[in-house]
Amino acid sequence: MNGSTLISILFFSISCWLLDIVTTDTTDVQHLVTCLKTISNKHFTPGSTTALFSSIPIGDNSRSLNLTSSTTNDLESHLILELNHMAVGTLVVFQQPKENAVDSLDEVDQNIYKNCIIVVYVEKESDVIEELGEKLYLLSSTASWNPRARFVVSVVITNGAYNSEATAKVVLEELWSFEILNAIVILKSSQTQTNGNDARTFSNIRHQNLEIYSWFPHHDQVRCSALRDVVPFDIWLMEGNGRFKNNTDLFPNKITHNLQKCPITAGTFPIDFVVGPYKYLDMNGSTASESPYVTYDSGNEIRFMKLVAERLNVNLRFLPPPPNNERWGNITEDGRITGLLGQIVLGKADIGFGAWPLHPKLIMIMDATKTYYRDDWLWWVPCAKKVPRWKSITMVFLPETWIILFISIISAILVISGLVTCEPMECRVYRNCANCVSSMWATFLGVSTPYTPRRTPTRMFLISWIWYCLAINIIFQAFLTSFLIEPGFQHQMNSIEEILTSKMKYGYNELIDVVVRGSADALSKIILQDRMACNEGNKPPCLDWVAYHNNFSLLCSKTLLDYLLTREYVDRNGKPLICQAGGVFFPLNYVTYMEKWNPLLNRFNDMITRILESGIEYHWFESGLHMQRVYAGVTERKTTTGEYSDISLEHAQGIFAVLVPGLLLSVVVFFMELSYHKIIRIKTGKSSNPTANGG
Repeated sequence: MNGSTLISILFFSISCWLLDIVTTDTTDVQHLVTCLKTISNKHFTPGSTTALFSSIPIGDNSRSLNLTSSTTNDLESHLILELNHMAVGTLVVFQQPKENAVDSLDEVDQNIYKNCIIVVYVEKESDVIEELGEKLYLLSSTASWNPRARFVVSVVITNGAYNSEATAKVVLEELWSFEILNAIVILKSSQTQTNGNDARTFSNIRHQNLEIYSWFPHHDQVRCSALRDVVPFDIWLMEGNGRFKNNTDLFPNKITHNLQKCPITAGTFPIDFVVGPYKYLDMNGSTASESPYVTYDSGNEIRFMKLVAERLNVNLRFLPPPPNNERWGNITEDGRITGLLGQIVLGKADIGFGAWPLHPKLIMIMDATKTYYRDDWLWWVPCAKKVPRWKSITMVFLPETWIILFISIISAILVISGLVTCEPMECRVYRNCANCVSSMWATFLGVSTPYTPRRTPTRMFLISWIWYCLAINIIFQAFLTSFLIEPGFQHQMNSIEEILTSKMKYGYNELIDVVVRGSADALSKIILQDRMACNEGNKPPCLDWVAYHNNFSLLCSKTLLDYLLTREYVDRNGKPLICQAGGVFFPLNYVTYMEKWNPLLNRFNDMITRILESGIEYHWFESGLHMQRVYAGVTERKTTTGEYSDISLEHAQGIFAVLVPGLLLSVVVFFMELSYHKIIRIKTGKSSNPTANGG
């Protein structure tokens, strides 16, 4: 064999080898694109936004995206082309910025995506985590970051041997570090090292398939949130156009309603009837102060969350309350996060609750469950006092009506006097002014008059006057009986406008300033100017001022006041001394907060919904209020509509209020009359004595 023949054979072998490489690479790319296309079509919600992270750096001219059929060898370009043709929804392409690019991802349309496809190109298996972590970090820095989206991560290792299952595990662990659970990993079947340069190509695995891996948390008590092994979901058979072997659901609900007694750490603190007192748990012989956990046995919200934990089959553990009475916590000026807020944000607690209202600023850094209790904040004022019974007679008519009645009596006297003057033949009795007044007054009181008019005009007027007085007396007696038994109540303030007009002092908890300041009410500025601080524990005693001194009004929770009024601030009949004024000033929705992107949120929401639909929470609250009333001994006696009352001297206070002054006035007038006649006789006697002496 001569040299030319040997060179020809060698050239032919190299050509066949290069052709085989190109054909194999093209086939692998086509199958991977088809696999991703099938997943998108089957498992992505139509109309949802899909994010595709491109490995082509922004501003890199060496590789440009060209959405034409000539770029089918380019996996990403081919994939973008296919996804655009599918039109399953909006496709947003994120490009990896170069080192000198600043805020490049912010230029992309920041829509919250529901699906995400990430293709990782690396040469060696050891480079997978670095490449993927960089992409995830860039994605998490955007406003459209959504770890609850469906993630599809395709790993392409172009050089070197690797174990597909081990690689999938490290990829899923990296995803889990970013709170990503709903994810699958696509890799070529495990590749082993071969001789020569064959390992640098796909030619040695051309008959292998694409394997799809994922994992399930909370599978048992040992593997709660730790990723210990991966699960092969399905296999993409690279035969013909390609297909799934089992055609299974690649995105099932990985967190079930049975969490296998996995521990969940909760943060809370005692607060009235919501969360009761706590005690330390004795763990491994430690003293009470050394124990890292506490337990709560009472409280409506404790009872509610324990039921949620029981139904989800989790082990609920409680951290000690935040120190220094930090309660819900805040972000201090030096950047320190305190209270329950700090426990959750810093990862010390999985959930936090305790009459914690939903707030738009909080859900920016934490996740909140659905609302399970609504609490209305109202203005509370002293309850209107009962009108004294001695005022019952004066309450029959309004002051204006009483004035008109007395004017009508005077008018009747004047008319009678005028008629008598015009009629010479009329009875002489009515010509006397005193007799005329006494007759009109007697008729007004329903007493007969002994003097009958003789002339027709006088009689007609007297008859009309009698009819008028009869109607007035019937109305008066009917209302008098009602007011003698139940005189009613004084005016009850019923709005914030009345509170401000009355110049009564008012106040509320200083934490509510944020809500009042954000209110659109025109009175907010006025309220903020003069309000007093009424903090927890009734310090200062704002409730006492409202109930016992009647000189204060309070903005407070309806639930809290309903609870307190079952055993405190009530009269001897069980009637509350504090009443609400007007409608709802602002509502608060109480929720449980979780660490941002906690995967248990949906399961908690499902269970909360079921409990709320059962109505058991409302039953707990109402039965708790009833038991409070029973223990306090202020259970109110119910009365029926037809029940009667025995009239006693107490009910006759109004009658005696008129009778006694009237009798006193009569006695005074009587003695004045006696004195007057005695003085007249004395003067008459003195004037007659000189005459007698002179005679």
